[in-house]
Parts: sequence; C-alpha cells; structure tokens
Amino acid sequence: MLSRERRLFFLRWLSNPLHVGAPVPSSRYLADAMASQLKQIAPEDYVVELGPGTGVITRSICKLGINPKRLILIEREHRFIEQLKRDFPESIIVQGDARNIKELLAKQGIEQVGAVLCCLPLLNMPEGVRHMIVNAAFEVMKPAGLFVLYTYGWFSPVSRHSQSTMGIRGKVAKRIWRNFPPAKIWNYVAQG
Repeated sequence: MLSRERRLFFLRWLSNPLHVGAPVPSSRYLADAMASQLKQIAPEDYVVELGPGTGVITRSICKLGINPKRLILIEREHRFIEQLKRDFPESIIVQGDARNIKELLAKQGIEQVGAVLCCLPLLNMPEGVRHMIVNAAFEVMKPAGLFVLYTYGWFSPVSRHSQSTMGIRGKVAKRIWRNFPPAKIWNYVAQG
C-alpha cells in the first residue's frame, strides 16, 4: 500500500507530469546526496529549496543540521504546500513560481541566501524558462553561493550557452544509481 506522501506525489504527477517530473518522490539516497552538498553552508545563511514537493529532500536537509528556520521552501502546487506546512512548521514556506524567487524572498525580508537547491524537472521546461530560473537563483545568492540540482538526463539542464551568459560553471557532483530513475547531481557556482 502506498504511503500518504507517495499517493499525493503520484496523484500530482498524474495530473501534471511535466510539472512534477517523476511518478515517485526522490529516494533517500538522492535526498541525502543532495543535502550533503550543503555541508559548507554557514549556519547563518539561508537555504532555498525550489520545488520541495512532499519534503523528501527537505527532511535530509534538516537531518544534515541546517536550521529549519533558515530554510525557505518555494513550491507551486497548493497540495504540497499544505503538507509542507504540517511537516516543516518552522520553515518559511512560500507558494510561487521559481522565476520570481527575488520577489518571493523580498516579501519575507530576505535579500541573500547561501545556497539554492533545485528539485524542479528543468529538462521538461523550455530552455528560456530554465535560464530564467537559474539566473533568478544566482541573483539572490551570495557571491560564493552554490546552486545544486538533480537531473535524470545525461547532460546539464543548464546549457553551456546559458552558463556562459550567466557567468557560471557547473559540474557533476555525484551520480545516484539507487534512485528511480538514476540521477545526477550538478553543482553550479559563479565564475570569478
């Protein structure tokens, strides 16, 4: 029998597979690997998670020791928002579009963050939308900030052209075989 979380995730995927991206939540192996990218984040820095869904990766972020009060969850799906509010009452939970991250954070009185984790299915989006999301994230990150995402694709969801235009560079940080489907974690930083 499916857990409430998996059932909710699957139903959201059925209703809009391009926005949810996969029929099941990320595995704990992928969640832990994503969270482990944040080990160098200063305790006073905010961390943003774009598209936390049911909070699988959010749990791993909190388990890593990131203060839930310094965690900003930006989610578009209202049903996921309801669950996130129940499961992470100390975190800042915002309903909105990732392309508007600067405005969404400004409403919370936050100007800069130390890292952004992207759990959105970027490869399902047009190149222009991907570029807007990543660029918006770099606009709110500290100069030494880290943008982390995972993908099921072979190549970076942020094209070389977009990376060059934004002045960032990305590299594969980890491959997670124990996930369905297998995933790659990419880290992006500002060049300079």
